[in-house]
Parts: sequence; structure tokens; C-alpha cells
Amino acid sequence: MTAVLLKVIDEKKADYFFTPLRLKTFGAIVEPFQEIVRGTQKIHDGFFRPFKLKESQMKKRLFSFMMVSLLFASAAGLCRADNDARIIGRIGENWPTDSLRKASLYMVFNGNKAEELPAVTEGDETRIYSKVWDNLYVQVATESINNGVAGYKFSFSTDEAGEDTLASTDSQVGPSLLEISATDFRSDDNFSNRSLNPGPGTPSDRGALRVVHFKNFTAIIRVLEFNIGDVNLDKKPYFKSLSLLVRTKEKGTDDKAAQ
Repeated sequence: MTAVLLKVIDEKKADYFFTPLRLKTFGAIVEPFQEIVRGTQKIHDGFFRPFKLKESQMKKRLFSFMMVSLLFASAAGLCRADNDARIIGRIGENWPTDSLRKASLYMVFNGNKAEELPAVTEGDETRIYSKVWDNLYVQVATESINNGVAGYKFSFSTDEAGEDTLASTDSQVGPSLLEISATDFRSDDNFSNRSLNPGPGTPSDRGALRVVHFKNFTAIIRVLEFNIGDVNLDKKPYFKSLSLLVRTKEKGTDDKAAQ
């Protein structure tokens, strides 16, 4: 009996709460809130949509920029794959109005080799040469020791093979100014640097500037840079590298008469 009564009461409550009128009333109350929610969603979508579009556009532009940059870098790399690295070894210094010849030679030695210059092996030594002007060549012979090249001996000839050498008109007493040795720049015991005095060198202190006179021209040898190895006591120094400038100036009639 009690169970039947409770069932009737529950059904009545359901009929009371879910009558068509009450459902309509509840829908009328909820509907404005639903409209507010839908409106808010529209506002949200409308506000953030440009940002989404901008983000997409930015990604496309960034991708396009990267592709163009890669293509440009590739094209530039293909066009500039090689470098133009040269040593201007010999250059004339004459004006069209000059009657006497002048020339400069930039020489870089690395052991028994010289950059941009031909070299010929002759026994244990190497001969390096270069044309100065017609019928005048500079010849350089290495002076080797066990661990490298201790010095370079310069001479001038009228032929490329260096067979017809020219003698200088300077005094032949003492060491020749045409010999550039690593010991010229080291102390007698090879413990420290040798101080370089200003002006042209002498046989007793040859230094970095050499002026040598010949019958028809003057040769000026200017040491520019060197790297000397074995700079210790009880060792003989040698050149790891040496760069210098050789200038030749042809003599006129007055210069020859003054000799």
C-alpha cells in the first residue's frame, strides 16, 4: 500500500514539474542565455579570426622568404665558387716618358718553393728565377741544411738558365749583400733577435735592406717579413718563410760615369 502511494506521488510530482506550460516557461527563461552564449561565441570567433589569418599569412610569407633566400644563396654560391687570389710578382714602374727602366718583384719563399715563380731542382738545392726585363733575370739559389733552408743567394743573369751571371761592381770583401741568411736576423749565439739598424746594410751587418750596384743597373732588396725556426742555443736557424721586394733601376750615362 505504501509503495503504491509513493509511486502515485512521484508520478504526480513528475506531472507537476514537466507539464507543457512549465516546460515552455523554462525554455523561455533558458533561451536568452543560449542566445548570449551564441553571441559570445560569435564575438570570440570574429575577434580571433584575423589573428588566425595573419598567423597563416605570416607563416606563408616566412616560408616564401626562406625559399627566396636559399635560392639566392645558391645562385650566389654558384656564381662565386672561385676566388681571385693572385700575387702580383713583377710589375714595371716606367712612365711612357721614362727612358730608363725600373721594375719591382715581390717574392715569397716557403722553404725551397716560391709562390707564382718557377723552380728548378739542381742537386740538393733549388734555383728559383724570374724575368726582370729583356735580357735580365733574377736568380735565387737555396742554401739548405738538415731541417730547412738557412738562406737564399741572389744573382742576376742575362739568360733564364742562369749561366751568364753578372758581377756586381761593389767591393767583394766580406759576406755578400746578395746572400740573405736567417743568421742575419739572429744574435751570434742564436739566443735573441739581432737589432736592425737603419739604412742599407753592410757586409758586417747586412740587415733587411740591401743595395747592390751592377754596371747597368742597381738592385735594391728589401726584406719585408720572415718566420725563422730553431731559434735556440746550439741550433742553426732556418727560414720557414720569407717575403721580400726586389727593385731594379737601370742606370743612365751619368750614373755609369760616376762609378
